[in-house]
Amino acid sequence: LQAVTRLMAMKSKYNFSNNCYNDIVKLIIDLIPANHKMPKDLYHYKKIVSGLEMNYQKIDVCEDNCMLFWKNHEKTTHCAYCGKSRYVIVIDEDGGEVTTKVPIKQLRYMPITPRIKRLFLNEETAKQMRWHKEGDRQGQDPDIMVHPSDGKAWQTLDQFDENFARDPRSVRLGLSTDGFTPYNTSSTSYSCWPVFMMPYNLAPSKCMKEGVMFLALVIPGPKHLGSKINVFMQPLIEELKVLWQGVQAYDSHLQRQFNLRAAYLWSIHDLPAYGIWSGWCVHGTLCCPICMGDSEAYRLEHGKKVSFFDVHRWLLPSTHPFRNDTHSFRKGMKVRNGPPKRQMGEDIIRQHRDLKPAAGGGFEGYGKEHNWTHIFFLWELPYAKH
Repeated sequence: LQAVTRLMAMKSKYNFSNNCYNDIVKLIIDLIPANHKMPKDLYHYKKIVSGLEMNYQKIDVCEDNCMLFWKNHEKTTHCAYCGKSRYVIVIDEDGGEVTTKVPIKQLRYMPITPRIKRLFLNEETAKQMRWHKEGDRQGQDPDIMVHPSDGKAWQTLDQFDENFARDPRSVRLGLSTDGFTPYNTSSTSYSCWPVFMMPYNLAPSKCMKEGVMFLALVIPGPKHLGSKINVFMQPLIEELKVLWQGVQAYDSHLQRQFNLRAAYLWSIHDLPAYGIWSGWCVHGTLCCPICMGDSEAYRLEHGKKVSFFDVHRWLLPSTHPFRNDTHSFRKGMKVRNGPPKRQMGEDIIRQHRDLKPAAGGGFEGYGKEHNWTHIFFLWELPYAKH
């Protein structure tokens, strides 16, 4: 198995052709003893790897990212919103259009449940998945955050569902995504968005290691996601809802079955990806996702760029002399505002509820009262408002 997985990894990393791969396997077989158990070609290698249950699903997508041809729309041939064909259309010799069975665009979806369950099949890893609650924290300064479980978000989720918090095997998941160009940008412009998830139950030195990070989705390009990101997240939404209720898994450390539950807790993005992910545009005078509509940013007179020059003074004590300094900072400006209000889940849901669709798309008041581009799927999860 080790030889099989290493050779398959090399094929992926160095992009071997199938014939090249088979020739390498033949060379290895010629060099090892005759009583070997090595598979004879790529086909048999794939059969062994498929036993690891690391399969992925190909889900057809509308060319304009309007919808997935999935579940109730699995047999649909045209988009229900824009009417475009699901499949590639070619011109035959007579000049007529022929619809092929080749999908124009496909989403790759790799379920995370089997991989989370697999973490508990290894006795040592199953034991480490309890570290956040049972790990050695001797000598730790209580005022220093050394693990995500020391944070308020983790503790708030524990208070929301005590049964979830009581079991140290309940998994808290983080998520990260960003767009990248897999090809040479000088020859073709194409970007795709991989979505990774990682469990935070492990010790700080292990929870972000490559071996415990799961590739959940590969969102195809070349068009920018924008507000259509919700379309691609539908399979992950459904799986997260099931994981919140729980699935049966085996704990090798305690050697018994248990109800495995998991919850999405955090995201890690750069600012542009954060804007797409959250639904709050990070451009313009309302670009700050913390201040939101309370921002007092302004555009520079000549450079036209957005500036938050005075906002940093909001964080100073009310009696600090910098608040009344009209010479060292923006001339003539005194600061009376306090720190921006920290938006809670209920506040965000209330803002979403008050949004009104605009005639040309989007929401009324965009860019003046708010910067919401879309309502992101995470607010549909059962614990999101907390």
